[in-house]
Amino acid sequence: RLVSDWSSDVCSSDLIGIGDAENDHALLSACEIGVAVGNAVDALKARADIVIEKPGPNGLAEWLEGVHTGSISLASRRRVALGAHADGSPALVPSSMCNSIVVGKSGSGKSYLAGLFAERLVRAGYSVCILDPEGDYAPLGELRGVLTFGGSHPPPSSDELAPMVRSGLGSIVVDLSLLPSEDRVEYTRVALKRLSACRAATGLPHWIFVDEAHVSLADDTPFEELFRQQGICVVTYHPHKLGALVRSETDVGLFLSGSDDFASDLLSKSPSRARELVTEIRQLAPRSALFVNLRATDLPATGFVIDKRVSSHVRH
Repeated sequence: RLVSDWSSDVCSSDLIGIGDAENDHALLSACEIGVAVGNAVDALKARADIVIEKPGPNGLAEWLEGVHTGSISLASRRRVALGAHADGSPALVPSSMCNSIVVGKSGSGKSYLAGLFAERLVRAGYSVCILDPEGDYAPLGELRGVLTFGGSHPPPSSDELAPMVRSGLGSIVVDLSLLPSEDRVEYTRVALKRLSACRAATGLPHWIFVDEAHVSLADDTPFEELFRQQGICVVTYHPHKLGALVRSETDVGLFLSGSDDFASDLLSKSPSRARELVTEIRQLAPRSALFVNLRATDLPATGFVIDKRVSSHVRH
């Protein structure tokens, strides 16, 4: 939405702000994506996520048409902190406009780290929907604005889930742990299709988390549109079982111990970088992880100590 459509039910994470002058700094700060037109002042251009090349109304109209048709990719400066680097600086990861993966061996802390990521997104004002096959994320319901369903009670049907998200009441955790394993997979796959349609129509939810993704996304052929929309976080300890689409459309990696083989596979086009990453993963200290921008060939992996969560943590 553009800010001209502002109302009390609009989340700032749904907005693109466009400006040209010094008094537009606050506008760009309030919106998820800040855009400076071609004839904007230099200070605003320096702050914006995107600068439109062509000046004037014609340039703006052409750019908006590109956004509408999906031919222009959007980028956001937004970040959330998941821990601290060795020098004490915050370990920041993108909070929008990307797909993420959390990988590590069983017991390495995947659900803890993914739950922390979800916590920070919720606190930053994003709408998050977590499809939780083993009940690991139910304690996120301790957070303000997070509703949990399922567990000891039947979860909402896949058809009911999208209207709940569309209401904009907050974030949702769907605990599928008491369903038979085959029913969990079917529920997740149908729910992802419904959520993809909901997001296309409303922009919500901003993020979808899928744990045990190697089970539900081994066949990823129906989900091309979902991954194109971005805002997917997959969590797995069997990454080689993921479909090719999931791996090719992943932008950001959070690697824990035991993920060295997969990291090497993802970076197979850059052997020297892959070797460096494998070495760093094998040297990870307890409660530490590596952040990797999988789209950039010149950026090093950055290690960090994982922050403590606000919500409690359970495993299975």
